[in-house]
Amino acid sequence: MRLEIVEQIDSTNDELYRRGLKGEEEQILIAKEQTNGHGRLGRKWESEEGVGLYMSILLRPDFEPDKAPLLSLITGLAIKDAIEEVTNLSPKIKWPNDLVLNKKKVAGILTTSNIESEKLKFSVVGLGVNMFQKLFPEELQDKATSLLMEGACFSAETLSKSIAETIESYYNKFLKEKSFEGFIKEYEAALINKDERVKIIDGNNTYEAVALGVAKDGALKIKKDDGTIENIKCGEVSVRGLYTYV
Repeated sequence: MRLEIVEQIDSTNDELYRRGLKGEEEQILIAKEQTNGHGRLGRKWESEEGVGLYMSILLRPDFEPDKAPLLSLITGLAIKDAIEEVTNLSPKIKWPNDLVLNKKKVAGILTTSNIESEKLKFSVVGLGVNMFQKLFPEELQDKATSLLMEGACFSAETLSKSIAETIESYYNKFLKEKSFEGFIKEYEAALINKDERVKIIDGNNTYEAVALGVAKDGALKIKKDDGTIENIKCGEVSVRGLYTYV
């Protein structure tokens, strides 16, 4: 898969989406700085030069649109493995699209798909990794961390290469199997909230439940206090710890 590195861009996700609309093939784009980085639910992603990894991947998978959200989960596993390999740290996954260290966010994933006539034309998977930040704004200090702050010693080039290669490997395996079932055991082993009580935020509705694991469609399996078991999908739903971010 072709890899391009640029000095500065508005958003790697936005740029690859534009390229996707033009019909360009699968590729990876890394920017040293983003001027308009953004995350899930429209949240701003701080993208200063020299402190983070800002990467997006344009994919044209041959499967149904309902499998597109699984790309975020597959990418999460790949990032986890790459960080472990390069830094010896052991991040956990916060469903559906965050990686955490010491219960603080160290990486995030945003997947945007183009669907026409019920056919998946392409997906853009974007990721941001906090690498070298030494301090976060006060409002983020209890929610965010960086690999450097967690004691890792590594180069940005080594981590970028490892993440790109690992994502491509996981993606090719997913394309071959066309199913998430073969990844569930590994994903649940990394799921930080498994068997823990969590807070589910669904629009104006907030309730507590126990996170049981993930289903084959990538949904989070939860058990409500009345004993009913449900699967919740990514969409606009957020999952939090009862008293903290995790």
